[in-house]
Amino acid sequence: MLSDPVILRHNELDIPSLTSPLMYEKIAARKSVPQLYEEKLAVSFHPFIYGLISPSCTQQSEGIVSPKDISDSKNLYKSYLEAQLTESSTYIPTNSRLKEQWKGIVWSTDKSANHSPQTGVHKSVLEKVGKASVAIPEDFVGFLQSDFIF
Repeated sequence: MLSDPVILRHNELDIPSLTSPLMYEKIAARKSVPQLYEEKLAVSFHPFIYGLISPSCTQQSEGIVSPKDISDSKNLYKSYLEAQLTESSTYIPTNSRLKEQWKGIVWSTDKSANHSPQTGVHKSVLEKVGKASVAIPEDFVGFLQSDFIF
């Protein structure tokens, strides 16, 4: 799929169904991957009786698990996630990795921190690298919007 960012002007704060209503209408009409997987695995003499597969569905179930098994499995997993969420409120992480290597390091806000360390790089080198990192070549051709920004 190709898209033209000049035309779409979509960002994460947009409501995608407003910027691309036809595409999101089709996406909303589709079943989720877990729903399709449940239908594929469900025991089914008449799969549409359980409401798992619509009568118009052409794909047959493999008859591996019952609808109750599916429901029980989902409930068990949801219970596990809820228990983990409850435990997370009292969890205190341990930072054991690299303890020895970081032993002498202090926060920059600490009074004992060296606020003017010797970096070994001359100021003129840092200025040159900084300017080069944001320079745009004269022959660079970008999007129309980039001409307004730069």
